[in-house]
Amino acid sequence: MSKQSKVLLMSVDAKHFHKPLAVWQLKAFVDNKGKGENFLVEVLETNINEPIDEIVRRICFSGAEVVGFSCYIWNIEVVRKIGELVKKLLPNAKIILGGPEVSFEKDLSNFKFADCIIRGAGEIAFFDILQKIKNGERLPAIIQGEEFKPPRPLVHPSKGGEFYDGTNCGFAEFPTPITSHYLNSFKTDKLPIDKKLVYYQSVRGCPFNCAFCLSSASAGILELPLDRVKSELLQLVEAGVKVIKFVDRTFNANKNRAIELLQFIGTLDTDCVFHFEMSPDLFSEDLFKAIKKLPKARVQFELGIQSTNPDTLKAVERKTDTKKALKNIEKLVGFNNCHIHISIVAGLPFETLNTFKDAVNACIATKAQAVQLGFLKLLKGAKINDLKFGAVFASFPPYEAYKTDTINLDDFAILKRVEKAIDRFYNSGGFSETISYAIQKLFTGAFDFFNSFALFLEQKGLAFNMSLNCAYSVLREFLIKLGGNTLEIDHYIKLDCYSFDRGGLSLPNSIKRNPDKALEKTLKQNYSKNTPITVEAFLFDNTKRLFIYDKKDKIINKFTHKPT
Repeated sequence: MSKQSKVLLMSVDAKHFHKPLAVWQLKAFVDNKGKGENFLVEVLETNINEPIDEIVRRICFSGAEVVGFSCYIWNIEVVRKIGELVKKLLPNAKIILGGPEVSFEKDLSNFKFADCIIRGAGEIAFFDILQKIKNGERLPAIIQGEEFKPPRPLVHPSKGGEFYDGTNCGFAEFPTPITSHYLNSFKTDKLPIDKKLVYYQSVRGCPFNCAFCLSSASAGILELPLDRVKSELLQLVEAGVKVIKFVDRTFNANKNRAIELLQFIGTLDTDCVFHFEMSPDLFSEDLFKAIKKLPKARVQFELGIQSTNPDTLKAVERKTDTKKALKNIEKLVGFNNCHIHISIVAGLPFETLNTFKDAVNACIATKAQAVQLGFLKLLKGAKINDLKFGAVFASFPPYEAYKTDTINLDDFAILKRVEKAIDRFYNSGGFSETISYAIQKLFTGAFDFFNSFALFLEQKGLAFNMSLNCAYSVLREFLIKLGGNTLEIDHYIKLDCYSFDRGGLSLPNSIKRNPDKALEKTLKQNYSKNTPITVEAFLFDNTKRLFIYDKKDKIINKFTHKPT
């Protein structure tokens, strides 16, 4: 290496508005520990939608002697192409790979362009590699990153689990990635800082060892000091960040820690939104109290149910009290101050179409704002690869399952239809009243409704990304065809449309409008001249409703309306 060693850390993100974390953690570590070593570390943020030739040119023109890539399920195919080209164009440059997509790779023939692969945590290992290169030492094909081994067996959080601050492996003392270089990088980004989704990590590891997750490949929980976490969050908020997503596996594993951080977040003078992954059966009354006091839309919770089948949960070693979890979700939804996102996974061992149908029905019944129906991916390194359940899955990213012993191809096709219908018609929030009516009056449960409706759309040759007007029209047609009461159907569709779409502009022509302009003019005096309002008569229940179109409720994604 030359007198000043130029190092380029590459982040190839899924989307441009994502702000990467790993590369900035590596840069901060090298900058801090490498003082006097004369390493010049730069970060290049790109995404998988950028032309590969442009990314390669930027790398080649950077003058880097070492190029490091963070490899994930969403970017590994792009990284492979970029890496192969860079090695041909810069044969003397050292290419280093790290991240989950290479940490558990057994066949290294796909990465012949790489000079060294880091398995596991990368900070210490990457710095050691740079020193080896500087000293002219030969690099090993693989280097193992620092591993954390807890001094005692882990105890499940529901039974008073113990937690460790990570001092025995240095994690708590690792330098913060929130540096002046990191903050200045927002200034040169194509998107302003308030349009970026910023990732943040306060904990490494997970108390669970679910077989389908990469957490099953490691053990231990490492925590950063709370004072440091608060200070770093404050820096991000003051810099103008509007969405911070914690990458902590289970934020509420340590309930007391979660409560203190949520209380701190609640005191911030900001409209920044904080996103957390939490285990829905690990909520205590004190944690509920802390959440209930939070400003509206300050937090979002991603809650993993994954399955409601006891045999499935046992097979994948997921210790979850499902009944308690669902009850807790309903309680959180009732607060109406935080967005709730539930995830379930199709294709796990012993899961059948009928058992998964039960899971969908249970999750929709909580009235959470979003339900994500995902499909099993057999991630490299996850213990599920060792289970025998007849899984046939793709050998390329995202390694999705196509059939198992208990779910066949036809079943998966049904689930794919249902997933699309839920995402378009439930998660959007624009059809909640009509869907609730349909499930209660015309179907035995949510799954049957979404399955039947998705099949109806498929038979009509309609795509799920249809216009809002078309969506309301075809939903109305479907429900009337089933024998629903037309006047009642029109009532709920009209209620959805007027509260979701300003002025009910997308209302189907088949549904009559009944505005009361005189009353609207009178009520207008109670609002500022810039606040648009509409008064509409509803014949089914003989009421008139005032719709106020200033701003949508950030939780339910609808405008305010009330009877007049």
